[in-house]
Amino acid sequence: MFYIKVEDEFYYTDNGKRELLEKYNLSNYELIFAKNKDIILDAFEDGTVENKVFFAPYLPEKLSPTFEGIFDLIRAENYKGLMTKKQYEMGMKEVDILRDKLGANIYTPKNTFEDYIVEKSSLNFQNLMSNLKILKDRAEFGLPTKGFFLTGVPGTGKTFFAKCVAGELNRMLVELNLSFFINADDTFGMLDKFFSFFKYNDGEYVLLIDEIEKMFNDSPKAKQVLGYLLTTLNEFHDKSRGNKADVLFIATANNVTELAGKNPELFRKGRFDLSIYLTNPNKEKAEETFENYIKMYRKIFIKESIPMFFHKIKMQNFIPPEQTRVELIYNELNENIELKKIINETEYKKDKIEFYQQIENNEIVKKAVENITTKYEFAINTTILITEVFANYRDEIKTDRNLFPYVPAEIQAIVSELFNDFYFSKNETNLKDFVILNKPLIISMSSAILDMNGATTSFIKL
Repeated sequence: MFYIKVEDEFYYTDNGKRELLEKYNLSNYELIFAKNKDIILDAFEDGTVENKVFFAPYLPEKLSPTFEGIFDLIRAENYKGLMTKKQYEMGMKEVDILRDKLGANIYTPKNTFEDYIVEKSSLNFQNLMSNLKILKDRAEFGLPTKGFFLTGVPGTGKTFFAKCVAGELNRMLVELNLSFFINADDTFGMLDKFFSFFKYNDGEYVLLIDEIEKMFNDSPKAKQVLGYLLTTLNEFHDKSRGNKADVLFIATANNVTELAGKNPELFRKGRFDLSIYLTNPNKEKAEETFENYIKMYRKIFIKESIPMFFHKIKMQNFIPPEQTRVELIYNELNENIELKKIINETEYKKDKIEFYQQIENNEIVKKAVENITTKYEFAINTTILITEVFANYRDEIKTDRNLFPYVPAEIQAIVSELFNDFYFSKNETNLKDFVILNKPLIISMSSAILDMNGATTSFIKL
């Protein structure tokens, strides 16, 4: 007994039905649209069910739970891979379907490992870069790179690492949203459809499966999805399978301890080319990370805050917070008679950025902005901050005490909060008090990190 799940409208036409039966070698059967459960029940009742193939855009259990598992289920591929015939004729792009219909974020990152703060002189990093440089050459000699597995506590930069890989290779990054598929009515049909994109499309991609451990629980469905993904990883680079795209897989997990215990097959040698454990930065890299984010927020001040000041002066509808740097900056700009004249004489466009762009090259404006950005430049004494962090938390670290207690994401959050305090607070931030109030993640996760260290002895560390 056969049941075909069919989504492409073409297969509901007479020509489409004939092609569907021929495609799946079922020409000797009668094709019946399962518009309701009675159609199937009647076929059981009159004994004709063995001669019929049922089809519909939904699974048989959608009609009745009693139909689950009783049919040989076929998930029909669309006429043009990911696209239906109608979508193809309308000129739709498969990338848009991947994004809009299958919840996959797809883009080309601009980041490379020039932007990634890591010990670039280390042997592990040099080996990684060597692997990336010869990736294409290896594939041409029949040795394709399957991908990388990344782990590390939240905030160590696993997703950003994947973006840097894609940027380094100049490939599109496709983010597989596992939750989208797990919660779908037909998880495996949707996964088939997702991976058909790579089967029918040329191109080079990095496929990111982020936080893979979140869906690997003890449920039967999760185990089936794991099996599906492992099979896909094994078979995807087999040229006989006919996949057109060149795909590098990157999977990430925040903690592999339980994952390794329940699903050791995920880490079988050969599953991934490299398993990488991203750790906290050392003191020097922590300082570099702080400086990197400080520069980023200075740029934000120039690109977003300065245009906002000009917008507020133009609209004259702003009462700045008292005794803050925002008040000082606003008053200084607002009391500049020459500057005020330029602002008032310039027509306001649809948003603050466009308005500011009209006047930013004026010499009076440039001089005023230069004075403001110099006089009120956002700054943090990172040496004092790092010293305070180690002084407060080094004794509580149960792992490597030479590593900085905060992960990169925490460093960004710290800089963001200090940036906000710098311009909007009435009082100067006391770095010692600030550090005491912001306990690092690895302190509360120390036991879990010790367990993870044991589960990742074969991983390279960055």
